[in-house]
Amino acid sequence: MSALQDAALWHEPPTPEQTRRHQLHAGLRLLARNRLALIGGGISLVFVLIGIAGIVIIGFDRFHDLYLDQTLDSAVILRAPFTGENVLGTDALGRDLLARTVAGIGVSIMLALAITALTLILGMVLGTVAAFYGGWIDVVISAVIDVTWGFPIILLAVALSGVFDRGIEVVILSVPLILWAGFARIVRGEGLSLRERDFVKAARAMGVPDWKIILRHFVPNLIAPTIVMGTYYIPVVIVFEGALSFLGLGTQPPTPSLGLMAAEGRQHLLNGDHWVVTVPGVSLVLMVVGFNTLGDGLRDILDPRLRGVR
Repeated sequence: MSALQDAALWHEPPTPEQTRRHQLHAGLRLLARNRLALIGGGISLVFVLIGIAGIVIIGFDRFHDLYLDQTLDSAVILRAPFTGENVLGTDALGRDLLARTVAGIGVSIMLALAITALTLILGMVLGTVAAFYGGWIDVVISAVIDVTWGFPIILLAVALSGVFDRGIEVVILSVPLILWAGFARIVRGEGLSLRERDFVKAARAMGVPDWKIILRHFVPNLIAPTIVMGTYYIPVVIVFEGALSFLGLGTQPPTPSLGLMAAEGRQHLLNGDHWVVTVPGVSLVLMVVGFNTLGDGLRDILDPRLRGVR
């Protein structure tokens, strides 16, 4: 019998510690039964670990000399996978594809986590302010959300590339400047519902400062949608980073990037050297599938309305 059941049996309200413990145990049980979340979490964890390894190895000069820098030795240029020392082959400059793919995954994961965090913070702040205060503040922020959400990221990236030149800065600025609007809209919708709850009205009537109400009542109730949207935004950012790098607007050589690697190798497809595109391309697809699957599983767990639907 759980702590909550014990408390109910003796007509005693559960303590906050008992409530949190019960919610944690219930969440872990749901997670253990949700194969979708487990599979997606496993794939995502593997790529996060590979990404950490990629960020670490980029800093070693000896690694650059052996695997990331180009070579003039024609014997190792466009070497097919499993035909020599290079497990996944080499590219047109003789660079090891396995090493560059690991480093490229590291760049993608690092950018995705940083940009997703920035996007969620921006969306959380503006969405909460719009819902809590309402009135003209809500009208202005909602109008900005509508305009921003309809603006193409690629067009914004092209405009920013003329100001900051092409590079990672374009990705860091262009993606969150658009994606925050989608999360802000979700936060605003949840916040409008929370604003009408009795505990919020009671706190306002007692004269509790606005910032305390937001931190104590709004933010904790927005954690679940934040986690779910974070797992959805990570693959979205990965795709946009790869697309911008593929177009030459994002990560620039010699920094490894999956999109840039695919762009550099596309000219060799007609010659049958497909691995220079398929290796980074498949890695990109698996990363996106892993995080999307994790997001679907977490949504099923954290949203009571979806439990038992599958």
